[in-house]
Amino acid sequence: MANPGTAVVTGGASGIGRAYAEDLLELGWNVTILDLADSKKTLQYIVQKFGNEIQKRLLVFSGDITNQVQMEMIFHKTISHFGSFDLLVNNAGVFNLLFQNLERTYQVNLVATTKNTEWFIKYATGNLRHPSRVPRNIIITAGSSGLIPIDSELAPAFVASKFGLVGLVRSLKFLGPKFGIRVNCICPVIVDTPMNTIDSETKGFLTDEGRGGIADPKECAKAMIKILDDPSIYGEVVTVHPSVGCKVESLDANNQFGYLGNWSFEKSKQVDAYLEGAIDMVRAGKVGWSYL
Repeated sequence: MANPGTAVVTGGASGIGRAYAEDLLELGWNVTILDLADSKKTLQYIVQKFGNEIQKRLLVFSGDITNQVQMEMIFHKTISHFGSFDLLVNNAGVFNLLFQNLERTYQVNLVATTKNTEWFIKYATGNLRHPSRVPRNIIITAGSSGLIPIDSELAPAFVASKFGLVGLVRSLKFLGPKFGIRVNCICPVIVDTPMNTIDSETKGFLTDEGRGGIADPKECAKAMIKILDDPSIYGEVVTVHPSVGCKVESLDANNQFGYLGNWSFEKSKQVDAYLEGAIDMVRAGKVGWSYL
């Protein structure tokens, strides 16, 4: 198991996020939880489960991940309190049908998650000027809707936001070997959480159609631990299915888009040179960041 460090878990008060936070606490990590829920109630629940001593390794904040000023304050408080910041778990998300609350859907699911990822990368690498001084991880909950829109045909904006998260993770694969930050996403099927309405009809078709039923949040936490334990996993998708368990889906192994060009992370010398040139421009502060 990776040495315990300090993690920030967004959407950590319930569902998948709570499972992430609880498993990390059980493994000795310091954990900061951010959620829209009442921070006092979240803290009370965790203290009841783990005991008063857990408060030495726990910070809980009520907040909105779309508030970048608030997020940066929480990141800085985490570093000041625990002395490190080693794992960012971007888990907070919302679901809406069709185009309902369109901007909110994109702001929460994609924009805020991307901005938090950007902040963590800048913090860990000094704006890509050096590799991370310790191994670090970013884990994003995307969901199977980020791979196939099955069961979500009437939620196109939600699906698009989740596809965007998978693309974000794939695009940041280079951070693993070059900068010591492994970025991965977890893509479970439907999970039994407060965000999902799991009625008998839903349970029925998920089981009858051979999709394995409904996943438990703890299965997603197992996927997180799998990623943390295996340094060879970076820029990947880890699916979670109640019948199959956790499975790493490598882009190279499942390249079904060969007609668009050879997509490989084994780059040619010309592409490597281009990437190095782009990184130099980022280091110089000329391009690349959404804020200075």
